Amino acid sequence: MDKPLISRNLPYLSNHLSQIDGFLSINTLVNDNQDYCIQITYSKDALDEDKIWEAITRAKWNIKDREGVVSEVDAKLSFEEKGKTL
Repeated sequence: MDKPLISRNLPYLSNHLSQIDGFLSINTLVNDNQDYCIQITYSKDALDEDKIWEAITRAKWNIKDREGVVSEVDAKLSFEEKGKTL
């Protein structure tokens, strides 16, 4: 992933995921191969890998603005490889 692309669009992904019960936090990190990665912390009682994959690969994301109004926007990031729970 391209670092500027992630930096610019991570707030949108975080906002989208915060609308879904069970998502707790999102962070960026560099893995052992020096690739930028997104780490998602979630409640295993509410979500699993398949539900997370479905949420991040949606064509439209639900974004809540400062006034609390939720609107649908085109996804700001695309994902090609499903992550795994560590």
